[in-house]
Amino acid sequence: MKQLKIWFIKFNIIILKTGLKWLKLTPGIGQKFQFGGFLMSKYLLKTKLEAVDLYQRGFSTKEIQEKLHITSRKSIDGWINNYQQYGNRGLEKSFSKTRYSGQFKLEVLNWRKEHSASYQITANHFNIKQHSTIANWQRKLNEGGVDALFIKQGRPLMH
Repeated sequence: MKQLKIWFIKFNIIILKTGLKWLKLTPGIGQKFQFGGFLMSKYLLKTKLEAVDLYQRGFSTKEIQEKLHITSRKSIDGWINNYQQYGNRGLEKSFSKTRYSGQFKLEVLNWRKEHSASYQITANHFNIKQHSTIANWQRKLNEGGVDALFIKQGRPLMH
């Protein structure tokens, strides 16, 4: 398969460029696409809000998954938690990447260890939207030591 490059994602429409060809894709709710080795799953804000509403009305996550054709109950659990923690803002796609200092990462991981807390509880305590962020920091600490938490990520500055 040719490597595809995503050029534009907005309003749930994906524009891809492969060589000289342009492709326009509009994924349906819960539909998945595979592009050159990575998987993208996209749910509309409306679907997330509907899932939370059904949960608040007493539906189980299994019932919500079947009713809305959602591939993973973990997604629903995450939406419920984010909604309870942040309201509608917790369900919206974030286009800016929050940067955390190495010292903050270390404080979060130390707090988690001291309190024997889960990633989700720790994320809620420190207002970190994705608990997987903390899991990634823990993996970096385990594999590369404390210094790994202080390494700047991203492209180097151009001179």
